[in-house]
Amino acid sequence: MAVPHHDVQLDLLSDSLQDHATDLVLAAIPDWKREDVTVTKCTEGITNVILKFTHTSGDVRLVRIYGLKTENIIDRARELTNIRKFHDHALGPPLYATFSNGYLYGYFEGIACDPDHMMDADVYPLIAHKLAMVHKMPVAGHEGHASLLATVDSWLSKLPESFENPEKQRIFESLNVGSLRGEWTTLVEALTALNSPLVMCHNDLLCKNIIYNRATADQPSISFIDFEYAAPSFRGFDIGNHFCEFAGVDSVDYARYPGRELQFSWLREYLSAFKGVPTSAVTDEEILPLYREANKFALAAHFMWGTWAIIQAANSTIDFDYLSYSALRFGEYHRRCAEFLSL
Repeated sequence: MAVPHHDVQLDLLSDSLQDHATDLVLAAIPDWKREDVTVTKCTEGITNVILKFTHTSGDVRLVRIYGLKTENIIDRARELTNIRKFHDHALGPPLYATFSNGYLYGYFEGIACDPDHMMDADVYPLIAHKLAMVHKMPVAGHEGHASLLATVDSWLSKLPESFENPEKQRIFESLNVGSLRGEWTTLVEALTALNSPLVMCHNDLLCKNIIYNRATADQPSISFIDFEYAAPSFRGFDIGNHFCEFAGVDSVDYARYPGRELQFSWLREYLSAFKGVPTSAVTDEEILPLYREANKFALAAHFMWGTWAIIQAANSTIDFDYLSYSALRFGEYHRRCAEFLSL
């Protein structure tokens, strides 16, 4: 069924943003009345603005408004296709309407995970199982086209040359941007030799993109949200990127990066779900190559998001210190590079 489109552009900088977004929601859902709707701004996003609309009936909808100039780093048409695709496979929320710079979509009940959840023995098996289901989605027609390579190549070509703000310029110069292209080429050569399978990837499994629903103690569930970067890519990247996100975003602590024992347990759950066998049937010999693969691709995750953050620092209006975040990602990349590549 076709999703209705509203030819409306919401102004992120307007003091009346919530009122205008409410107008759009009411146009898309004629049965709703303004007096029956409560609007709250979700605070977790560092790329887009997300508004939550709660009706007195208990029904909830979300409006995602694209961050300024994010079309430079995100294929928005592909994002809409992803939402439909993941929903069709019971792995994502429904899409209700689109507008010129965003869309209206469904809400998953639960709480956004924090770094502690990602290390919780009651939670991380659910995350591993869900990611295995994503990786089993069909990717026919995309063979040989891993989004990681095209994405980073594109972003490297869009890096700013300088910043007017002296403090931003100081951090920018410390990143030695001129060397990034050569470093990326060297890293890609090492990663290509791993022959990591091409699968449908979420590509951005940070804690806030994982919703944990503890509605009943016997049947907790995990849902993934935010599919703007989802695309066929390397299995190892999706897993290694998730391991990097154990460190958190708002207060990054790479001491939280999972050690070998936790990774082996996580990967055992993943392979069990992917292969449809009990965890007892997954051997350490099967896990070890995937352990090496995931950690080597974790380097690519640091590289990709470090590059992303530089571009965001030049364009975004969201209150987030992107350049310092970039310095953290590249710092961890350099700190772990030799160690991970030697696995």
